[in-house]
Amino acid sequence: MNSRRSVSSAASGSLLHFASIDYLEAKLSRFTIFISRSRRNYFIVYCIAFAVFFLLYSYSLIKSGESFIWAVDGIEQQYNFFILESNWLHELLRNIFVLHSFTVPMWTDTVGYGADYIISICNTLGNPINLLAAFATAETAEFWLTLTVPVTLFCAGITFSNYCFYHGFDKGSTLVGCFVYLFSGFSIIAFFQIYMLYPLVVAPIAMLGFDKVLNRESPVCLIAGIALMCLYSASTAYMLCLVLAFYGVVRFATLDRKDRTVRCFLGMVGRALVPLLLGILVASVLFVPMGANILGQSRLGVERDQSLFYDSQYYFSILRGFISYSTVGADCLYGFAPIAVLCLLLSLQDRSSESRVFKAMIAVSIVVLCVPFLGRVTNGFAYPNNRWVWAFVFFMGVLTVITLPRIWNEGIPKRLLAACAVVCAGSVLVIPLTKDTSGLFLAGMCILIGSVVLFYCCGRRNAVVLSGALLSVALSTAVVFYAYGALVVAKNEMNIPAGQAYAKTVEKSGLQMAKEQPDSSVYRTDSVGLALYRNSNIAAGILGSSFYNSLYNNYIDEYHTSVGLNSSTMNFSFDGFDARSALEALAGTKYFLTSYERDRFTPPLFSHLIDSQTDGGSTKFLYESSDCLPLAYCANGVLSRSAYDEYDFVDRENALLENVVLEDEDYQSLESSSALSLTSNNFDYSSDLPFSMSTEWDGSEDLPVQIEGASEAIQINGDTIVTSVPNAVLYLDVDIPADTEANVLIDGLRYFNSDGQSGYNSKVYVYGDGMGSCIWNAGYRDHLYGGKDSWCVNTGYSDQSRHIIALRFEEAGTYQFDDLKVVAEQVSWIPSTIQSLSQNGVTNASLQENTFSCEADSNEDGLVYIRIPYAEGWHAKVNGKDADIVRANIGFMAVEVGEGHNDIVLTYESPYIGIGSCFSLLGVVLSLGYCFWAKKASASRKPVRLR
Repeated sequence: MNSRRSVSSAASGSLLHFASIDYLEAKLSRFTIFISRSRRNYFIVYCIAFAVFFLLYSYSLIKSGESFIWAVDGIEQQYNFFILESNWLHELLRNIFVLHSFTVPMWTDTVGYGADYIISICNTLGNPINLLAAFATAETAEFWLTLTVPVTLFCAGITFSNYCFYHGFDKGSTLVGCFVYLFSGFSIIAFFQIYMLYPLVVAPIAMLGFDKVLNRESPVCLIAGIALMCLYSASTAYMLCLVLAFYGVVRFATLDRKDRTVRCFLGMVGRALVPLLLGILVASVLFVPMGANILGQSRLGVERDQSLFYDSQYYFSILRGFISYSTVGADCLYGFAPIAVLCLLLSLQDRSSESRVFKAMIAVSIVVLCVPFLGRVTNGFAYPNNRWVWAFVFFMGVLTVITLPRIWNEGIPKRLLAACAVVCAGSVLVIPLTKDTSGLFLAGMCILIGSVVLFYCCGRRNAVVLSGALLSVALSTAVVFYAYGALVVAKNEMNIPAGQAYAKTVEKSGLQMAKEQPDSSVYRTDSVGLALYRNSNIAAGILGSSFYNSLYNNYIDEYHTSVGLNSSTMNFSFDGFDARSALEALAGTKYFLTSYERDRFTPPLFSHLIDSQTDGGSTKFLYESSDCLPLAYCANGVLSRSAYDEYDFVDRENALLENVVLEDEDYQSLESSSALSLTSNNFDYSSDLPFSMSTEWDGSEDLPVQIEGASEAIQINGDTIVTSVPNAVLYLDVDIPADTEANVLIDGLRYFNSDGQSGYNSKVYVYGDGMGSCIWNAGYRDHLYGGKDSWCVNTGYSDQSRHIIALRFEEAGTYQFDDLKVVAEQVSWIPSTIQSLSQNGVTNASLQENTFSCEADSNEDGLVYIRIPYAEGWHAKVNGKDADIVRANIGFMAVEVGEGHNDIVLTYESPYIGIGSCFSLLGVVLSLGYCFWAKKASASRKPVRLR
């Protein structure tokens, strides 16, 4: 009796269970039917769902009050160059509609010492979504830049959906796959590199176009996809071409055996290659100048370390990333919703050609992730990196779309249920977890297991499975992005507080004081002791002393390297002139911001305190120099580059101030002219100081305190210093004369870690009395390595004698150097030299609308030096006749003038912009013709189908 009752109870429970699922299926079926009816219905649902998903995506930032703008690249590059694009667009529109001049702005003096306008904003300008900058000002740029994040993701969803529609995939599974694609671990990139989100928009366009041309259909999409990526970034376009090449090979390999012929392969190559070349041609207006700039950079030839394998932790992080997120290189992440991993496992039994293509591409992606050499190949043979992972998440998203219908058509097999349990259990046991990742990884495991159980119980029910899949993606989005925002962004205060970008860049930094000076757009502002953002002068609208952009002028980097500027540790960045009086004068610095009192670290050149600002308990001081070099002046003397290279860093900066340094070939050419005087001036204002090393000091000056056990922590052996603990301090006992700047020169610095391995980063902090400066010696294993290892560090000026300098070694290990010395430099002669050169200055100097003009009166034939960076696009006329421009002072310009009055006009045009524009016009014409021909030809040819 009891057994009958229990059987009856079980049966009724089972019926109730299935009745409830059937009821849920009936209710949810309206949703699936609505989506499947038309694309219009699909996009209505997509818009609503996107709003919900984006809220989950950005909730951690909203809760913590942070913005998408990262406190390094985000504000120093994306934010400031977004403002620069805004300025460029406003200038262009003003020229067209107000002045009717149709002049395209091509040179700006607000980037570094001055730079090519178009090259500087190339990555920004090449992204059409960033045209929102036309509505922005410096004060409102944060809003418009932030708006590009949802706009970019939304557009990426549109292009991904259209790719799936072309292939006839189910609209419900397309919606799931779309959000797998949009909110994968890769999309974390927007939390600190907003611009790098854009490839998500272009990848589906290019892939759709590639499939169409292989199917002998319209090449429009492929031409457009390639052109859009080439306009955006030459390196990313290169990655896209590699992805398409691999994809094409896989496509060919999955054709029927009878179709896999040489003729078929060559036909596929031809059909793909022509639109690809046309796309590059269409984008030539930016692609050619950008490519020429990249090819001219010295860091391309820097030799880097190449290991056969990554370390074990990297491979474990790849496994963790499959259901959460993982960093797989500099500025690149990947990761997937658990539903995508489930579909990948389920697809292993699917033998359809469409599934095989994407499984093969996923396999290729995993192999490339695991092999450093392939990571280097995909990164243009620079250093191993995986910024192509937007393609990986695309393939996973499409495979999800393909495989998901199998769940409601066939259900989840029991063996897959068991396999998932084994994989999950094994992963927890095998993959090492850290405090920051364990919770996220286990949450992903729970979502995966929950999804498998749900689909196993509710298989063959379309609406329930689809809704459950969307719910699982929403859960993983909420978990992953909240975890990253809370554990990384908010915890480490990585991002700028929302609404504070302009305030932190300009108003609270002290730059507002400089901005209020009437000539701050003519003379440069530098600083020391303040954590100013690089490029922040762009937001302030003044001339600055910092620069940070991967597209840079190689000659300026060569100039900084020649004087050992320690704020220029990377090729493509510098941050002030280290308060070195000669370098400040050479840069045309008039205003100097500091948090120090007058007698601490302000160069004596800046003797007038004109303003101060107190904010949050700290005070910032603005000093002014009464002696400032003009933008152009007649040279007092001329020195050859080979003679210049014989001097040390300190003597070099003095030589640059008293003479104009010419490259040897230019010097020899001018030397043969009897009319031109090449007399070199005296510039020996420095002296080497003897010193001794010690590990203890009496504490009489404001220097870092030595760690305990210093005598055992530091071993000194000639040119080798070994530290057994981090932050060990070495003191240099030296008598520094009064009224001098004291510089520490380190030549050929090399670092070996505790295991004796070289090529790793090291930091050495150099301290004078009350101030400190950092040498960041990037090793060849690091992606920021620029081949630099020799430095000159200013420990400050004082009108009193000093007796000690401290070196703090941040990392334990072995430090070797070819030479280490302390040099005292007299600076009292600099004001009189500036006055002398100013008397030789040109008149009526003007730099505007891509043109520099001035007048120079000379008593004899000579050179006019112009403090504008040397670049290929400059052309000169003297008295209406073409004149040669010579490279002067390593990175700047000079022109030869004759005795008497000289009218000098220099005009600038972005190198290759003309030929690039012609190529683009030709590309558009050829593309229209090719598309018209392809449309007529496709009607009479048999397509090669994916399925």
